[in-house]
Amino acid sequence: DVLIHCAYDSSPNNMKNNINGTIAISEAAKNNKQIFISSFSAHNENATDYGMVKTTLEKYFLNEGHVIIRPGLVVGSGGLFLRIYNLMKKFPILPLLDGGKGLLPILCIKDLEVSISKIIKKYDNGIYNLFNDNYITLYNLLSEIRKKTKLKIIFVSIPSQIILISVIVLEKFGIRLPISNDTIKGFVQNQRQTLKSDLKHFVEKEQDLSEMIAGVSNQ
Repeated sequence: DVLIHCAYDSSPNNMKNNINGTIAISEAAKNNKQIFISSFSAHNENATDYGMVKTTLEKYFLNEGHVIIRPGLVVGSGGLFLRIYNLMKKFPILPLLDGGKGLLPILCIKDLEVSISKIIKKYDNGIYNLFNDNYITLYNLLSEIRKKTKLKIIFVSIPSQIILISVIVLEKFGIRLPISNDTIKGFVQNQRQTLKSDLKHFVEKEQDLSEMIAGVSNQ
């Protein structure tokens, strides 16, 4: 009934494959209703591979009259959130980009599910920004994870440029980390992005950060 595009190959130098592969799948399902899961990172200020892939594909799906969803950081037992959580479990000391002052939009996995369900039933095209109205700081996110999971972890403030250079050097030697240099660059560049959320059109009450993390930690 509907094709939801979630696939993304995060291996290096795969921009063409991500763009051409997604378009090929879309064209093969031409007459079906389609939803493209884009990103808060899909904007011209985000020069990462991920951001440029999402921006390019947004233009394609918009021209084809399909639905585009831009979620914030999805808080659930998977994806980038789970990689962050696993890092916190593994290391007693964690570097905090620029003291954790950077802002990011968040979204509960359950609110995303409800929103997608309603979009499938009621909407055939358009762009929908899905995340809580208020952005949170990276420090607040990590502190809440630490509090809810009772992890004993110390945060050390390090300039994002130093962390970025370190990750790039490690990747040059073939060492793949849970957080890539593309992710770090994207987070920094996303500080220039401001979007208004459409979440209130789909859920009666958004979940706050404490509720989200409590739900995940129970899993």
